This record gives sequence, C-alpha cells and structure tokens, in this order.
Amino acid sequence: MTRIFDRSDYDSRSLKACYRELGDRLSEEAAALRSELHEKHYPGFGAVGGAKKRAIVLRLRSWNDIFRDYAERLFRLSFEVEEKLVTSIALERKGEQRAIFERVRARKGETDQILRAIHAKLRHFQTTPELDTEALYDFCMLAQRAAQFLQFSSLALFAQPGDARAKDPVLRDADWQELDKLGKNLPDAIRAHYARVSEPPPEAVEAEVVEPAPTAASAAAAAGAATGTGRRSRRPGAAAPPADAAAQLARLRRSPRRR
Repeated sequence: MTRIFDRSDYDSRSLKACYRELGDRLSEEAAALRSELHEKHYPGFGAVGGAKKRAIVLRLRSWNDIFRDYAERLFRLSFEVEEKLVTSIALERKGEQRAIFERVRARKGETDQILRAIHAKLRHFQTTPELDTEALYDFCMLAQRAAQFLQFSSLALFAQPGDARAKDPVLRDADWQELDKLGKNLPDAIRAHYARVSEPPPEAVEAEVVEPAPTAASAAAAAGAATGTGRRSRRPGAAAPPADAAAQLARLRRSPRRR
C-alpha cells in the first residue's frame, strides 16, 4: 500500500464513505424518531414515563452503538490519511496537500466534539426520571443538522479551492458556507439544549395594592360628611348645639332670678 497521499486510494475513499454513511445513518435515525414523536405526542408534548419512556430510550441506546462503530473507523482512517499527507508534504512539497491536511484534521476535531455533545445529550435523556418529548423532538432537529455537516464533509474533505462545487441531491439547496460553520456552532448548541418540563420558567407576579377595610367610626364620619356639611362650616372645632336648646332657653327665662 502506498504511503503517498492520493484522493483515489483506499484510505481516502474509505474516509469519505465513512463520513457519508455516518451522516446518512444519523439523518435516518433522527428523522424516524422525530416522525414517531410527532405522530404519538404532538401537539401535547410533555413529560412521559413508564412504558412510553422505555420504548423511546431503547431507540436512543441504538444510537450509541452506531456512533461507536463509525467513530472508531472514522478516526482510524483519519489517522492513516494524515500520515500519508505528512509524507507527501515532506516529499512532494505541494501547498494544496498542506491545505487538505489542515482540513482533515479540523473536520476530525469538529466531528469528535459533535459526537461527544450528542452522546452527552443521549445520556441526559436516558437518565432523567421523566422524558421530555418536546426537548427530544428539538434535539432530533439538531441531530439532522449534524448529519448534514457529516454529509457535507464527505464531499468537501479533499476538495481544492479551485475545484468546481460537488453536486449532491441531499445538499443541492443547502448553503455551503453555513454547512461549513456547523462544525464550530453545533457542539455548543447541542450542549446548551437541556430544557426540562419539570422546571417551568417562573411567571411574573404583579403586586396588588390592598386597602384596609373601613371601621365603624370612619364609616360614621364619612356619612356625617355627606349629610352635615352646613354645621361643619361654622368654624373649625365648634361643637354642634343640642337638639333641645330652644326648650332649655325658655325654662331659664321663666325661672326667677337669684339675688
């Protein structure tokens, strides 16, 4: 087997095929689980447990086996291709080979971070007391974006800056610049997606002004203010005359004066 890098040799073709197979498999698994969640739980997404959770968790565990098999093969092939590229750079001194070497190494590191984030997220779903179907549905959408990144890597891994864009029916309408950025953006997006139904966001509580209930004295004072405004207008603090004031004045006039 030659130790000089060639796009058409066994390791190069196998590495491209491994990226493509892993992307296709992840896309199929994420789309199937997303369709199942939509069919059985939409629009009443929420927390599920018991038999419903066990059925979903059983499917998620199969994802770990898929990633384990493909990841071992992908990183082994990446190592072989990098070794050939190092030898070719030393012997042939081609600038394009150095660019390919940097691209292969960057794709390998980004793929590793994406797979680690997906694995941590799968472990989170499997260990929670109740499975949040809405959060899992959204995670499947992120997994499909990761699948697009892997499919894109299989096409652009050994492409040269001057090469014509590879045509693929899966990525025909996709923005290739956006796909190129997924390797850096997806790991953080997947790790940050830990929504839980059991912990809803706190609702804003508006303060209400509570006025004290009126007492009997204050109620009587208010009633007097409504009916006796004329007597209160004499002078401040003056007491109101008794009701029999005229009869008392007449008695005093009839009584003899004391000497």
